[in-house]
Amino acid sequence: MRVARVISYLKIGGVEKRLLYVLSHLKKTEQMEPYVVCIHSKGALYRLFEEEGIPVYLVKFNSRFDPKAIFKLVKLFKRLRIDIVHTHMYRPGISGSLAAFIYGAKVIYNIHNLDHWDNKRQLITDRLFNFARDSVVGVSKAVSYDYCIKTNFSPEKIEVVYNGIDPNEFLCGLKRSNTFVFSVISRLVPHKRVDKAIGFFQKLYKYFKNIELLVVGDGPERKKLEQVASNVGQVKFYGEVLNVKDILSSSNFLLLFSEKEGFSNAVLEAMASCCVPVVSDVGGNSEAVPHKKCGLINDENKAINLLVYPSLLKKMAINARKRVMNNFTLKHMSEATMKLYKKFTYDG
Repeated sequence: MRVARVISYLKIGGVEKRLLYVLSHLKKTEQMEPYVVCIHSKGALYRLFEEEGIPVYLVKFNSRFDPKAIFKLVKLFKRLRIDIVHTHMYRPGISGSLAAFIYGAKVIYNIHNLDHWDNKRQLITDRLFNFARDSVVGVSKAVSYDYCIKTNFSPEKIEVVYNGIDPNEFLCGLKRSNTFVFSVISRLVPHKRVDKAIGFFQKLYKYFKNIELLVVGDGPERKKLEQVASNVGQVKFYGEVLNVKDILSSSNFLLLFSEKEGFSNAVLEAMASCCVPVVSDVGGNSEAVPHKKCGLINDENKAINLLVYPSLLKKMAINARKRVMNNFTLKHMSEATMKLYKKFTYDG
């Protein structure tokens, strides 16, 4: 089985790191020959793919419908004898789907977020190109359903492959005995509603002085959020942090009050760190976090009970880690991906 994954470029990010694990794992454990095709640039991680024996090609597109680039991509698929073309996100999803359809490969389109279009024109274009796709894969049921509704794509062709992480990279045992730590790990943009998280912390701080809030991430909202937090005690802004493992391992709660999410890696990493997620009921949050068992959904005020009764917090934290171990590892993600590929390459 020969699979080409089409992506913009291999930057240092969660999607790309998971892609490296899944492709290298399937190359070693299954009869699969993976390839990566970038349509913008190769990016910072491409050498790591090639070190794993996964060839990375660059077919540069000047526009989504660049005829010369589409012709080159069709020729590359033909030369590599590709069976399945698996595209990621909107722009590679258009260019890659068109080239794969012309060549004659099976086409899988991966969606990573709710309402992932920048404008109405992109939504209409996706609708028009659904004819070329054999399957659309969402990172959660919510993402898949959202795509179906907004593009009239056939529900029978929808699949879900949840994101996975390596829970062994995250530690549980570094919580402080005398302080409860709340964390926000997010881009500081309006739809993440970090201001709401700060406001919630401010209410708690009136009654609990042994709490602190760590805000990790950067973005256009940072100055505004720092002003909002200036009157609140114990709020620290860290900016961009490459490795959040130490922050999560020392945190008791993750706050995520976004307006939209696909399937949050920050939530999975928090759960693996025995850090209880307190999240809004959007996207795949409720699929990852069973309410009151592994975290809180749209019920942040219940966090007060967990501060008053730390034994309940500890039990919820342990349940959260177990849920990740049993459902959302990179191995689970690899197995689900291979099951999908076999559906298109083997009878039955």
